[in-house]
Amino acid sequence: SRVDELAERWAVGSDGDGTFDEALVVDVYGRFLAGGRSGRGRSADLSRLELSGYLERYLWPHFDGESASWEHVMSIVVMLNAKFGEGVDGWAVLRAERARFDAFFGRALGLPSERAEMPWLERAEWVRFLVRAFGSLEEEMVRVQALKLASLPMWLTLSERDAASRLKAQPALSRPWKFVKKRRTKEAALPSGPPLSSQREESFLPSLLRQTVEALALADERARGAATEDGVGGVDDEA
Repeated sequence: SRVDELAERWAVGSDGDGTFDEALVVDVYGRFLAGGRSGRGRSADLSRLELSGYLERYLWPHFDGESASWEHVMSIVVMLNAKFGEGVDGWAVLRAERARFDAFFGRALGLPSERAEMPWLERAEWVRFLVRAFGSLEEEMVRVQALKLASLPMWLTLSERDAASRLKAQPALSRPWKFVKKRRTKEAALPSGPPLSSQREESFLPSLLRQTVEALALADERARGAATEDGVGGVDDEA
C-alpha cells in the first residue's frame, strides 16, 4: 500500500537517510488522516501508520514547537488518540522530552484558532485528545499543563457578583484571588496585552464549554427541523 511505501522513510533498518521532510507530514496528513476521510479506509491507514512507528520514529523526534506545521501537530494528536484507543500508553512516547511536550501541548490547544474552520472529524479528534489529557492527571507532565486551564484565573470570566458569591463561600481563596486580579491588571497594561498563557488560563475552558453548548443547541435545532420536514413530507405523501 501507499502507506507501507511511505513508512520506509522512518522504518528501522530502512535505506532512508533519516532526513525529515515537513512537506511529507503535510502530505501524509492530507492523504490518510485528514478530517474529510472516515470509515474503514481511514482506520486501516491509521493502523498501518501506527504499526510503522510513525509517531515515535518520525513525528515526535522531529517536532519543533515554533516551526511545526498545523498538520504536524494535528498528526501527533491523531496518532496519540490511536494509541490510547488500542489500550497503549501514548504518553510514554512523549515522556522523555518534557520541554518538547510542553511546546506540543501549547500548540495543540491552539489548533482550532490556527484554522478558519475545522471539519467535525478533526474537531472530534481534538476534543478526544483534551478528554484524554484531563483524564490522565496522574501523568505529571500532563497534569502541570492541564490544571493551568482549570485554575482560579477562570473566575475572571465571571461577573463581579458571581465572583464575590464564590469567594464568600470559599474565603480561603480571597488572597489568591487578589493576586490573580493584580497580575492580570499588570498584564493588561503591557503593550502586547496579556500573554497567551494567561489568556488560556482565563478563558480556554469557559470558551470551550460555551462552544459545546452552542454546538449542541444547533444540532438539536437542526434535528427538530429535519423531523418537522419529515413530518410534513409524510402528510403530503399520504394526501
